[in-house]
Amino acid sequence: MIKVLPVKTEKSFKLATVGKFVFVAPEMATNEEIKVAIKTTYGVDVKAISTMKTTPKIKTNWKTRIEYTKGSFKKVYVSLKAGQSLDIYK
Repeated sequence: MIKVLPVKTEKSFKLATVGKFVFVAPEMATNEEIKVAIKTTYGVDVKAISTMKTTPKIKTNWKTRIEYTKGSFKKVYVSLKAGQSLDIYK
């Protein structure tokens, strides 16, 4: 099972008031895997999922002049079925 973590930002709290919740998932996770992970972890039924991949960023350690890549991830926007909500955004 994959690990899905909630995003706690100002924008995600605003979206939570209208019933959309924001999570971060591994880049290779599918929508079905994300739906099952949210259902088992948080105990809610998912109505719809929108996903967005982020690109990896190249960073430089200026002390050693070595470049490295910060990993990419998938941002997930979830709508829940009517009458359900998550307590993590309150």
